Amino acid sequence: MTEDQAQRVNELLNALSNEARVRGVPMDVWSLMLQNEVSNVNFNDHNLTTFKAMMVQWLEHFRDNLYERVQKRPHIIDIEKDIRENRSWKMDRALVIGGGPSVGQAELNYLRDNPFPGLVICCNKPFKKVLPFLEPDIVVAIHGTDEILPDFTPDIVKDNLQNGSTRLVLSTHIAPIVTDAIMSRNQGNCDSRRIFWFNPSIPEVYAANIDSMQELMSGGMKPFDTGGNAGLFGMKLAGELLHVKEVAMLGLEHCMDVDPNWTLEQSQDYRLLWDPDNKKVFAIPSVFQSYLASMSDWIGMHHEVKVTNLTPKGSFYVNRRILNVPYMSLPEYIEQSLKSK
Repeated sequence: MTEDQAQRVNELLNALSNEARVRGVPMDVWSLMLQNEVSNVNFNDHNLTTFKAMMVQWLEHFRDNLYERVQKRPHIIDIEKDIRENRSWKMDRALVIGGGPSVGQAELNYLRDNPFPGLVICCNKPFKKVLPFLEPDIVVAIHGTDEILPDFTPDIVKDNLQNGSTRLVLSTHIAPIVTDAIMSRNQGNCDSRRIFWFNPSIPEVYAANIDSMQELMSGGMKPFDTGGNAGLFGMKLAGELLHVKEVAMLGLEHCMDVDPNWTLEQSQDYRLLWDPDNKKVFAIPSVFQSYLASMSDWIGMHHEVKVTNLTPKGSFYVNRRILNVPYMSLPEYIEQSLKSK
């Protein structure tokens, strides 16, 4: 932590301590509040660094994608009508599949043998892993560098892009080499009518007027706040644009196992949490703290969307009672969903 961060943390702690005493906040609640607020200082600094480093590249990608690929193509706002016309019976609930290790062979075998009775929204990372078992209704990709290129180049993915029915929701900031791989004839030749574009929203605190510029140049395409993470974006897409009432999340642990070889300095980049059910400690990188906080905020603000966690690891599993996000196993959830269908 830098000297400036430390000063801000101390100021924050003093202010919150005074507020807690005045309001009579219980000590356990106060401790949770302090922990959350101190984390905010760290990940807000991380976000600022990310925006500064990536902004020029994102805008260059926007420019390169704009005229050749985006204009006069379907926008994200069009996807609800498209889905309802083709899959109207599947619009009451959604399963969002992330790239975490909790999506394993057993879970995919189960989904193959027990199809989910709703929309399946998959992040780009597990797309190739999921396809042998089921075809997602939607795949979302927001990452702004070419490191996601291998997610779209395996033969099974190229076959889906060319012959399948999966819809892709792509950011205008995506690396052009990735969109070339998706749309090029020698790679996959995905039908452009199955690709729905959106402008990721850039908070004005980091770059004022960027959202307005993107909307103007892309023919009125409204910016959409992704939350910075494909898993959360999938949940927001389901709840805000597709208006489903139930969202289940699988493979969204947003954490990693502790590496015993970390130096003291390396370990300070992570927040460590004890998982009493699995009897182990796991680590949350600073960027994931940001995603988790954004996800908590979104769930708290959208009470009309019921969120269930199917991921048996991570902050949302350990803190399921505090966050008021119930945990169910995948078989339990699908069995319950089929009964209520």
